[in-house]
Amino acid sequence: MGLGFAVDVLAQSAQVSGRVADASESSVPVATVTAVNEGTGLRRASTSNSEGYYAIPALPPGPYRVTAELSGFATSIRRGLVLVADQSVRVDFVLGVGGVTAEVTVTADALLESQSATLGTIVTERSIRELPLDVRDPMGLVVLTPGVVTGGLFGNTGSLDVGRGFFKADFKVAGGRPEAQDILLDGASNTTGDRTFMAYIPPVDATQEFKVETNAFSAEYGRTTGGVVTIVTRAGSNKLTGTAYDFLRDSALDANGFFANRAGLPKVDFRRNQFGAVVGGPIRRDRTFFFAAYEGLRQDYPQTLISTVPTERQRLGDFSQTYDSQGRLVVIYDPRTTTRLPNGQIMRQPFPGNVIPADRIDPVARAVLGYYPAPNRPGASTTGADNYVHTGV
Repeated sequence: MGLGFAVDVLAQSAQVSGRVADASESSVPVATVTAVNEGTGLRRASTSNSEGYYAIPALPPGPYRVTAELSGFATSIRRGLVLVADQSVRVDFVLGVGGVTAEVTVTADALLESQSATLGTIVTERSIRELPLDVRDPMGLVVLTPGVVTGGLFGNTGSLDVGRGFFKADFKVAGGRPEAQDILLDGASNTTGDRTFMAYIPPVDATQEFKVETNAFSAEYGRTTGGVVTIVTRAGSNKLTGTAYDFLRDSALDANGFFANRAGLPKVDFRRNQFGAVVGGPIRRDRTFFFAAYEGLRQDYPQTLISTVPTERQRLGDFSQTYDSQGRLVVIYDPRTTTRLPNGQIMRQPFPGNVIPADRIDPVARAVLGYYPAPNRPGASTTGADNYVHTGV
């Protein structure tokens, strides 16, 4: 469960910069350029310098409108700018002569990031929410980034001791090792201390976006010889919104497994519930917001296992029909016949007929044998191995 309040962190923020000029392309100094977040009402302003350049840093990701204005010129507005984490975009303005009430509105086209040489891919909130995701894990979309190769453990969901997100960091960026990348969550390190794997993955409905930088990332990043993954969680806005969900998988909708079917075992009960809710909104309009998320997982995970258990002969101490993969008898030696030869070599004699006498079997061992199930399949023709199949949780 998480409860978050918006805080500006450099690694998860964006920047808008550019130049303000007039119709003759001459610089327009002391123009006021204002960026307003259309979801939260956050307002940041800057003033163009003597050459007309301005910069507005530390903007949280989200939709913006940017306004440039100066007395004697028509106000120019750029709408529809959607900024993402660690993005630096250029927005230039051309101010025409106009009255106080004159206004020119431009709807933004695709933004070109010309202020940075960083090479990477941004996975947006729309992709996270609309693309199919196994076990609803947003980091499964890291493979959309060119240059990312997953490791053998990438699909594993972890366990109770390491958490579901642990093995989702088993991927390589630009030829680096899985332990080589740095993973940030809202600007803070999000890796484990042992293998530098992922410590926590927010739920799909609490993830706004993430960016995978594969090369030429800025000097603000360190602790990596591979790539940098920056995850940004959602924040509240002036609008109260929320989502509740429950994703269900049930054995009533599944077929029996192949090996269980072949062994004549019934289909086991399987149920997976992944449920949760998110809610966000204003505490003080245009000033303070909240966002809370909870996700729970309840699952029984059945598996069909093939193993080897003692045969009826072996339970009685009879190993006369026990062979290895080469067809050679597996000899059982009597520890009471141990002798040391003059050259120091230790020698023992086999049990007669390769059968352990009943009075030589320890009562504790005999009791433990009672907990082993009997074979339920023939097993290998030579060794008799793999003579037991079991399906369970």
